[in-house]
Amino acid sequence: MHTRVRPWRPDIRSLGVSSASGEVLNSAHDLQDLTAALGVTTTAKALGVSKGLISQILAGATLTPEVARRASAFRYVLVRALAYFYPDELGPWLVASEPLLGGRSPMNVLALEGAQPVVDAIEGRRGGVFA
Repeated sequence: MHTRVRPWRPDIRSLGVSSASGEVLNSAHDLQDLTAALGVTTTAKALGVSKGLISQILAGATLTPEVARRASAFRYVLVRALAYFYPDELGPWLVASEPLLGGRSPMNVLALEGAQPVVDAIEGRRGGVFA
């Protein structure tokens, strides 16, 4: 018997997307918002860090400048993506093969190369480019 797996859908309400257009992430509280919306595993993967590090930060460890920068970039990508995608499309798109990223997933590109290539892919889709 096969169990149907529900597609991943981030809970974007905790991101404060409607008011976040130019916001920069700068605290562990903001990281808590990301993990509340996306979960520890997804947040860690997007930031290219271990789940353990995310858990340590959530438990009170200092948010390093590098993790803060990555988290800020991730939030920026999410806000930009939500200008194009419906919320229920965002999670699947983040983990799917994206032709505008050479077939790589936006999550992997974000973790390895930063926000700009992913934002360029979003803008390409908004402009009608799909491959």
